[in-house]
Amino acid sequence: MTAAEYMATANGTDWLSMSANDVEVMFDDMMTRAVATHHNTGQYVLDGETVDYSVRVSSVWEVTNQGVNLITANWAPMGGAGLPGS
Repeated sequence: MTAAEYMATANGTDWLSMSANDVEVMFDDMMTRAVATHHNTGQYVLDGETVDYSVRVSSVWEVTNQGVNLITANWAPMGGAGLPGS
């Protein structure tokens, strides 16, 4: 999955607010892979109802000749309703 494909996953969701906090990025010695962690909080609208959103996010990224690719990611709900569509 490319970064553009990753960002497109939120299309169709009516976000009222979104905030990323506690962002940490750790690189390997060659600076070709990174592990990123952060908390996302916010609100979105689903079926006319406002939903609180709160997740812990971790992702692994790799730099190749084709650009930056998302290798894997995890969104773990915490304290809110979690992921749209879940």
